[in-house]
Amino acid sequence: MSTTCLELNKNIKNRVARLKGQIAGVEKMVNDGRGAIDIVTQIAAIKSSLSSLAVEILKEESKECLNVKDKKNREESFEAIVTNLFKIN
Repeated sequence: MSTTCLELNKNIKNRVARLKGQIAGVEKMVNDGRGAIDIVTQIAAIKSSLSSLAVEILKEESKECLNVKDKKNREESFEAIVTNLFKIN
């Protein structure tokens, strides 16, 4: 069974909502005077979540790219995906 745009959109929205919660958690930790190690650990988790989200979005974009009939547009799309993959880390 293939993933629909609606399912993908829901998955991405859920990931973004979790990230918002993680960021709010860091803000609370700072406001509560929590230790730097705890805060940085949470920031590292957020960074990992952001990278995973970016990869998921690019994976779906690459699937769309494969369906582009025009070779020039497909190649341009593929180049943009590859370029953005290197921006993740």
